[in-house]
Amino acid sequence: MGGEKKDLTGERFGLLTAVGPTPERKNGYTVWRCLCDCGGEVLASSRYLKNGWTADCGCQGKKKRRQDLSGRRFGKLTVLEDTGRYDEQGHCLWRCLCDCGNEVETTSGQLQAGYKKSCGCLSRPPLKDWAGKKFGLLEVLSYAGKRDGQHYWLCRCDWCAQHGR
Repeated sequence: MGGEKKDLTGERFGLLTAVGPTPERKNGYTVWRCLCDCGGEVLASSRYLKNGWTADCGCQGKKKRRQDLSGRRFGKLTVLEDTGRYDEQGHCLWRCLCDCGNEVETTSGQLQAGYKKSCGCLSRPPLKDWAGKKFGLLEVLSYAGKRDGQHYWLCRCDWCAQHGR
């Protein structure tokens, strides 16, 4: 079976039907001439066709090829539904429910890249104010902010203060 190339002629890949191979190669893969159901034509490598990366001539645009995120979780957000609306760059907006109960709309790119993990409640300061409290030799001086989902506090060490450090 080693070096045999499979003939994809007549096979369907999404809206595309492979018509025939071209002499062209892309990264070692055969490039096929394909006809789209809309009447368009496109050249695509066998790798792209088989993996579903090319499924139309471009006629469907990004909006049709997007992945359904409904029910998936990203951080504290659960995706409820596609709103049917788009942001100014043309990205689909998804309605999400945060664990805190608030709803927020965001794009799949923001969710999948990890930029949007909550309705914004993760960026708020914690409910408890630890300033002035002591924990062993540490005294909490003030809230220092939040990074990577963690709250940070500025503390002073009594031992360090006594020993000039």
